[in-house]
Amino acid sequence: MFDKTIDREEHSGMPEIDKRSDFRFTVSPMVVSIDKEQKRFFGVGLNISRSGMFFQTPELMDVGDVFQVKFTLPKTDTTVTCKSKVVWRECFNSVRKRTTQAGIQFIDIDPSVAEYLGKLVHKQDEPQTH
Repeated sequence: MFDKTIDREEHSGMPEIDKRSDFRFTVSPMVVSIDKEQKRFFGVGLNISRSGMFFQTPELMDVGDVFQVKFTLPKTDTTVTCKSKVVWRECFNSVRKRTTQAGIQFIDIDPSVAEYLGKLVHKQDEPQTH
C-alpha cells in the first residue's frame, strides 16, 4: 500500500507555478540536522539556494513548521545554523517507511552565507571549460 499527501497552496487542476525566487544549486546529498520542538532529527539536502533548501526526511513536517536547520555549506567546511520555515511538502507513506520531501525558506540566514550561495548557483550555471 502506498499513500501520497501533497500540501501545496492551491490545487486547481492547473500546472503548479514555480514560486521560487532564486535559482537552485544541486548538491551531492548532504546531511541536514533539524531541531524542532526539542527534538533533533536528520534529513538529506538535495538542492539549495540563497533563500532556501529542498530536502527529504523520514519525519513528518507540516507547512508552516518553523525550526532550526544546520548544514555544511557546499564546497566548504563552514557549518550554518538558521531558523527556517516549511513552505511546501509532499509525504509518501508505504508499509515500510514514510518520507517527507519539503521546501524550506531560510528566515534568518546570515547575509554573507546567502551571498555565497547565490554565487555558487551562478557559478554552476556558467559554461564549463576543460
